[in-house]
Formats: sequence, C-alpha cells, structure tokens
Amino acid sequence: MKIDFQVNENDWTVLALAIMGFSNQCIMDYTGYTSGQVNYRIKKGEVSNCRRDYRNGKTDIAYGLMQIGLGNRDAKLLVQTMHCIEMI
Repeated sequence: MKIDFQVNENDWTVLALAIMGFSNQCIMDYTGYTSGQVNYRIKKGEVSNCRRDYRNGKTDIAYGLMQIGLGNRDAKLLVQTMHCIEMI
C-alpha cells in the first residue's frame, strides 16, 4: 500500500497523533499499524521531532494544555479524567 497522507486517513492520523505527542504504542493501537509502519510514516511525514518538542513544551498544543492545567482550579480533576481515559 502506497503512503498517501492526503488520501489515506490512517496515514494522516499517524502524523496528527505524533504531532500531538502520542507514543508509537498509542498510534499503533489506534490505527492498527505495526511499529515499523508507524515509524516509517512519521519519518516520511517529517514529524519525528514533534513529540520531543511537545514534551519540551514548544508546541501550541503543549502550551495550551499547560495553560489549561496551570490556570484551571480544576487541574486535579483534569488529571484524574485523563487517568481514567487511559484506563479505558
């Protein structure tokens, strides 16, 4: 199967999830791709540094989440909710 980020929704989804900082395991579970398929699409999409940038707080998504978490009195509720979602 040819990789096409504009036509194949799963190929695009790999890039979107990587840019948002999600792990390969998460992307594999969501798309059904193997580790090699995920890595190859991340490399071809040229987004391999995005997760590092996310963890370092250098992306708009990371910054927005920090603002929500730090500026929101219900930050503990947010963390608890995220933990519950991970358990599903």
